[in-house]
Amino acid sequence: MKYVDYVFDIDQDRIVFDDELTLGKSKLRAGDFYQMCQGPQGTVILQKVDPVVAFTMGFAVNCDK
Repeated sequence: MKYVDYVFDIDQDRIVFDDELTLGKSKLRAGDFYQMCQGPQGTVILQKVDPVVAFTMGFAVNCDK
């Protein structure tokens, strides 16, 4: 997917996507867990973490915070 003219609010503890980019319009699901990685050219990559791995690391889904 390529998105043009979207605004992202990047804070220290979260990223808030543009109002037009909803879960229904993306391939993301509520409760998905991602880790931030650096790509070969220094680009930011959000890599999905297996839910079992996230659970064993002690993470829980909490979209309220």
